[in-house]
Amino acid sequence: MSPLIEILAVNLLAVVGVALFGWSALTLLLLYWLENLIVGAFNVLKIAIAGISSGRTGGLATLFLVPFFVVHYGMFCFVHGLFIVALFGGHGLATNEGFTIAGLATTVIARIRTEPAMGYGAAVLLAFHAYLFGRYWLGRRQWERSDPFSQMFAPYGRIVVVHLTIMIAGIPVMLLGQPVAAVACLALLKTALETGRAKLFDAFAQNPALALKMRRRLRVLDDHAWH
Repeated sequence: MSPLIEILAVNLLAVVGVALFGWSALTLLLLYWLENLIVGAFNVLKIAIAGISSGRTGGLATLFLVPFFVVHYGMFCFVHGLFIVALFGGHGLATNEGFTIAGLATTVIARIRTEPAMGYGAAVLLAFHAYLFGRYWLGRRQWERSDPFSQMFAPYGRIVVVHLTIMIAGIPVMLLGQPVAAVACLALLKTALETGRAKLFDAFAQNPALALKMRRRLRVLDDHAWH
């Protein structure tokens, strides 16, 4: 099974959730937001592996790149989550913590309790990305074709995709009262954008030729600094 088919299959999970469980735009977008967190967590492992496998210099670079990515990507996800809740949350999910990390977490947990199928969907996404990590990153030694610097920026295309989904279809869906058909169209739009992202953003962020040059430069630095 190719990565493209896998992306389509998992994204269509959202369409099933809308059709069978009547997910709202908020539930759907929060699930996409949770997927961004999952991808970010696996990317931390990828940065570390790409850095350590590049030699001592790459390993030292990882000590800076991992915390930087966690803070920077985490900030994007936090603001993105607040944006989703502010637009689609309504008054029923208001929390005493306000627009904070705790408040956002409370909102997500409350939605999962309201719609347990969302929790199952998040579990499926976690298993899916763990499978991709094991099969492609480790099994096919994809880390040999990456470097810690380019890998750090690899997941940001996902943020762009979900933002585009909200702006192109999410807001009109909210204004129309979120009928099932409209929310399903939102899910299909994200699937289309995600498919394009797999070809465009990933090709840009994970260019094997550039990664190989970077890994060679790190090795050269190793030769001068450690020998």
